[in-house]
Amino acid sequence: LALDVLEPWLSLQDQVAIVASIEATIPFRPVNGEGYSCLEQLEHRIGQLNQELQLGLTSQHIEQILRDAVELTNRDVGNFASTDAGVFLDHTWDLLPEMDPRLLELNLYSVVEYRRVLQRMEQFFLNLDPQRVFQRHRGYPSPETWQAMTEQATQNIRIGQEYIGVKLLAIGLLEAVALSSGGDGPISLFLGYRPPGQDWDEPLSSQNPWPIHLEVGRISTNHNPVVWELLYKGRSSTARHDLTRSPLAAFIYSCLGQAVTQTWHKVVHQMFAHQLEPESVLRQFQASHAPVLETILHTCAQFAPTRRASLIAYLDP
Repeated sequence: LALDVLEPWLSLQDQVAIVASIEATIPFRPVNGEGYSCLEQLEHRIGQLNQELQLGLTSQHIEQILRDAVELTNRDVGNFASTDAGVFLDHTWDLLPEMDPRLLELNLYSVVEYRRVLQRMEQFFLNLDPQRVFQRHRGYPSPETWQAMTEQATQNIRIGQEYIGVKLLAIGLLEAVALSSGGDGPISLFLGYRPPGQDWDEPLSSQNPWPIHLEVGRISTNHNPVVWELLYKGRSSTARHDLTRSPLAAFIYSCLGQAVTQTWHKVVHQMFAHQLEPESVLRQFQASHAPVLETILHTCAQFAPTRRASLIAYLDP
């Protein structure tokens, strides 16, 4: 599209440079079967095109085209090098509606729909090699700069994996509650209606019913402090399709801690794979964390009056 619009005013050399930069922004690509990086392959194709069309590009010109392409593609994924994990996750969270446009229908998407999107995001993080995030070509950027960016990307990806893991546990338990009390339903049915354009999830507001079992600023060694801050205080900016803070996930994380949360994360994944029934997950969780489940059930019953009888009855022995 850019070339269609600008072609009358651009030379062939400039058009090649634009296409090269755009092509370079395709992210996270591995080396090919012969061991060549995407930029090395791009350099080879530009060289071939230069000969075939007699573009008159010098080796220095081609090197500059590739350097510009590296600069653009690394800026495109620059959030991976952010020292603020909240900023990094903000950019990631903006992609959720692309995975399921229904998320833009505020208060209407269901518990299961939201969980599936989180699963796809988790899988993305698990499959992502930090070494492939930032590009380098012929010494640019410098080894020190590239290494620093890659190390920060590695840290952010790990934080993202754990953050989404906690949120998946929370939504997994909520899914078990929903399926055990009448079936899937809008997430707002169980967590409360969110007025459009309003961020009502203040961590200490009366509208947040989830008690926090950690004093702010006194995070024990059982919790990742960065993940805790992201869950409790929220990401850096408000998303139209989701809460910035994660009150339910913060509540569960504060009660269980990092290690136990990771254990139960594996359990709910068994339910997602239809290897465990929702009722079985709730019974197992109740056996070891009855007060936590009781809070979840009673709170959901407040928001979902049509499910109140079955939710409260579920607490009976």
